[in-house]
Amino acid sequence: SLERTGSNVGYRYPAEGTSAVPDGIALLSGAKNRAEALEFMEFVLGPDVQKILLPRWQRRPVRLDAEKAGPLLKGKIIRYPVDEAAASRDAILERWKILRAAELP
Repeated sequence: SLERTGSNVGYRYPAEGTSAVPDGIALLSGAKNRAEALEFMEFVLGPDVQKILLPRWQRRPVRLDAEKAGPLLKGKIIRYPVDEAAASRDAILERWKILRAAELP
């Protein structure tokens, strides 16, 4: 990252707060490829993958033996309305395109 190379960079959270949406992994009941899905889950949750989550992708590992991160956020955490966002997906993306287009030269 730029910060690790000595660049003077940083970030700030909005005063209103920001969400902290966890990642997840699951096996669906009746999955067609159950054995392969379980193998993949064991891989993702295994030490080799978990130990690179934080340094490479800034994702928090779930394993207790993985590198520990500092506090989740220094700012205020607010609820992310997943159902509302999913129902409004098309309108949100359209608004984002309009806002981005206004910023581009």
